[in-house]
Amino acid sequence: MLSENTINEIQEIFLAARNSLKEAEQVLSECQAELWNAEDTLRSTEKPGYREEANVEKAKTEVAKAATHFSEVQTAYSSFQSIVNNLSNHLMGDFIKAQEYLDKRIEAARIYQGLSVSDFVGIGAGTNLIQPNASTNIGATEASEDTENVAQSSLRGSSASDLPILPNGMEWVEIDKINKDGVDGIPDNLEFRRVPKENMKEMLETFEDKLLPILSENRDVSIDELVEIDKQNATENSSTSLLLCHDSMIGSSNISDVIVLHSKPIAAESVDNPAANTPAFESGRQAHLEGKDRNSNPYQGLAGREGASNVWDQGWQSGTNNRELAFTSGRHRALVAQELGWKFIPARVLGER
Repeated sequence: MLSENTINEIQEIFLAARNSLKEAEQVLSECQAELWNAEDTLRSTEKPGYREEANVEKAKTEVAKAATHFSEVQTAYSSFQSIVNNLSNHLMGDFIKAQEYLDKRIEAARIYQGLSVSDFVGIGAGTNLIQPNASTNIGATEASEDTENVAQSSLRGSSASDLPILPNGMEWVEIDKINKDGVDGIPDNLEFRRVPKENMKEMLETFEDKLLPILSENRDVSIDELVEIDKQNATENSSTSLLLCHDSMIGSSNISDVIVLHSKPIAAESVDNPAANTPAFESGRQAHLEGKDRNSNPYQGLAGREGASNVWDQGWQSGTNNRELAFTSGRHRALVAQELGWKFIPARVLGER
């Protein structure tokens, strides 16, 4: 709980820093517009005088000041972003370790649940309580299958918070929240010309069964590691290649052929909300977009923060209403994923938020 609260506090400070960068960029843009207007006036005046030339010089000075300020803010922001990422990654390691411990305890409980009364008959003092008999093996097998199903079903669940954090600026998007109307939607009669549908299905199944568990352990898994695994499994250049899955669904850079969506704001109630520009509201809104539960409110139960808790909750409630998503690329993959029962797909979202 402490690590989660710390991460939320860091993220709020990070949002404030990002807003400062946007403000500096806006000031620079306004100064440049003033300069262009002054230069246009100078050019269009039949007999320009001292005032027109002075206005141009003054505008140039303001642009230079704004550019210097923007550069300083941008440098500070980049440095702070690096610090935030390092801190967040360190804290996330605590969560991962805790989850691993919890998973082991759950698996042990499943094995215990699979035992019958006969497993304990005739066991004397000093004898190991859990014997490796047939009943125990069945329980272990069921636990193993359940564990595998958990890994496979995370894409079919109700919350993106159960999925691993994605690299390369990708995010989990609920398929049902993507605009289905007109050319921006997913037609039912899509023709699979570039890649046969069966091959695409194999690739997506491999992503779910093989690559997703790897990403859960290490979201920054290297391309070299994936290539080595493909060589060991003799799956290079096939639709079950881990490298192909990674390139098609996660990508290695901003130019990779991943699923891309564009975003535009919807008339949002948050605009009229006096608390809409506060860090707590933005934190709640982002939490909903990331699929976090309403009970993940970091301000809950903190003395003296009831107001912030309510504002966070307002942001969470408005989180699904502030943007409309439509396809730029990736309709075929999304269609097959939907047919496989996925609720979420990894995508790069461009445009306004």
